[in-house]
Amino acid sequence: MKVFTKIIFLLMFVLFISTSAHAAGFVKKQFDRLEGEVRADHKIEFIAKKLSELKTFQDWPKDLNNDLKLYIGVTWFNQRHIAEALDLLKSFKPSKKYHDLWAYYQAMLLMHKDSPDEASRYLAILEKKYKKNVDFLFLKSIYLSQKEDLISAIQVMDRIIKKDKKNGDAYLQRGFFYLLSLTNDLAMKDFTKAIKYLPKHEIYKRQQALFQNGLLYIHYKYDQKKGMTLIKQGVNLDPSSEMVKQVKQALRRK
Repeated sequence: MKVFTKIIFLLMFVLFISTSAHAAGFVKKQFDRLEGEVRADHKIEFIAKKLSELKTFQDWPKDLNNDLKLYIGVTWFNQRHIAEALDLLKSFKPSKKYHDLWAYYQAMLLMHKDSPDEASRYLAILEKKYKKNVDFLFLKSIYLSQKEDLISAIQVMDRIIKKDKKNGDAYLQRGFFYLLSLTNDLAMKDFTKAIKYLPKHEIYKRQQALFQNGLLYIHYKYDQKKGMTLIKQGVNLDPSSEMVKQVKQALRRK
């Protein structure tokens, strides 16, 4: 049982760092605009070179464009270079145009460090403008869960699902909150809906839903056959992913 609990929390933490901007949210809109401007102002070879300088970005010239730095920091976050992204975003102040985008990723990175109290000041800034925005609501739900207010975190996801009953991200997120609150049957229902509604290209998230449901079938429902079927489906999506290694290790130790 201890192994099972460990893998649950590990996969849930992966969810938090992979939370992405949603089509109707302010983050995607701002990032798309930022990306367009950066690519218009800089050659693709120059951008690629800067993206590769994970270990040497402290040596960048002080007058390097801050919008470019923000673009690189967000890209590193999406590539899961968390420590580097956080250090980079802390090193400069963004332009007014992209302050909200910068604040969102500051909060996300700080919560990845399990520092919700530090992140709270950025949430307070964003809530004034984006109280009902889907990106802010996802961010707030993560904050509430880290403050151990799972009931409120679930209620935030309820609001999103009530407006969009096919939001696979929301079902995935709420499923993990149900799991943390030991409401396993509701968690399994949400993971099943996440598998149904997440876009086919969202391989990483679909793996999360399949693996988590598979583990629940094995360790909670004691249905080895069904659980392994789901896990094999997840493996087939991306056999080389880090999550595959984690799940295989957990299954070997059970």
